[in-house]
Amino acid sequence: YETHWVPLRDPDGRLAGTLGLAVDVTQREREARWRARLFSEAQEARVAAEHMVRLRDEFLSVASHELKTPLTSLSLQLHTLMKRARQGPRPEDTEMAQRLEKAQRQLHKLARMMDELLDVSRLAEGRLRLELSEVDLVQVVREVLERLQEDAQRLGSRLELRADGPVVGRWDRSKLEQVVTNLVSNALKYGAGAPVEVQVHSSGALALLEVTDHGIGIAPDDLERIFGKFERAVPVRQYGGFGLGLYIVRQLVEALGGGVDAESTPGEGATFHLVLPLAGPESRREPPAPPVELH
Repeated sequence: YETHWVPLRDPDGRLAGTLGLAVDVTQREREARWRARLFSEAQEARVAAEHMVRLRDEFLSVASHELKTPLTSLSLQLHTLMKRARQGPRPEDTEMAQRLEKAQRQLHKLARMMDELLDVSRLAEGRLRLELSEVDLVQVVREVLERLQEDAQRLGSRLELRADGPVVGRWDRSKLEQVVTNLVSNALKYGAGAPVEVQVHSSGALALLEVTDHGIGIAPDDLERIFGKFERAVPVRQYGGFGLGLYIVRQLVEALGGGVDAESTPGEGATFHLVLPLAGPESRREPPAPPVELH
């Protein structure tokens, strides 16, 4: 109990008695202990979750590194076998070459997934390195589209590039290639076989890149969420993947000093907008970039 005592006085100010009040605070004390216990459990859960995230990132990093070596060896073996099969005179050699080509495509897909895991672990540990040099964004896009031409044909799609001339900036070429590859591959994956249009131009001190597909589109509530780690806006069983491609895109673009967003109408496709400063990441500090080593 919590007690309170108040003196009672008559009109002349003389003490006439005392008023006592006793309040049962058992429930209040229980609630206070309950809140304290909940807070303590929440803190412990937060620490445990952070520990699990660190363990997960460490596992992804180790697993990705360990899997890269056998994947590379297997890719070389498949390439040798496919070369021999193509040179063979027998009809079964042609069938074997086709089967080996399918196996190699799946192997390349697995290798890209391993690369995504490696990139995520590097980003989480702040080990992203930028090799800055003068790069023509139009040339990078053209090379990426040529490399993805076979995938586009297999999906019944067509890749289109629109650019008036070179757009040269100070960027990391390999990271820029990865950004463009992820965006175009994403457009092919969800583009429902329709053409994928890539537009590159400059405006003042900025380079602008747009990748447009005419596929399933993205719901308004998912437009920002799709850039999160392991986030997806489609059923995993139907489309597969880790849900890391767009997360890596945003992290790399922000490391290069730029920004990326998306707009879409469900059922009509989506457009991803990318903006990069021509002078490179050192010229622009917003939005903030993850820790990088520049040289």
